[in-house]
Amino acid sequence: MSFTQLKRRQQEAIVNFPFIENDYYYDILLSFGDKCECLEPPHIRAEMKRKIQDIAALYVSPAFDHL
Repeated sequence: MSFTQLKRRQQEAIVNFPFIENDYYYDILLSFGDKCECLEPPHIRAEMKRKIQDIAALYVSPAFDHL
């Protein structure tokens, strides 16, 4: 797996990341936490947002309330 760096600023870099739409690749992006933002394509960005909202929802109520 390789990344192509497209642009770099002080603490930021825009990279081109080869991506296949499956859980493995979404998990790679999610593993960067708040250090990564998917800019495009829009449907991948929307799916990332949905997955992050699902994760955040786990922490809205006290532990085990959702079980």
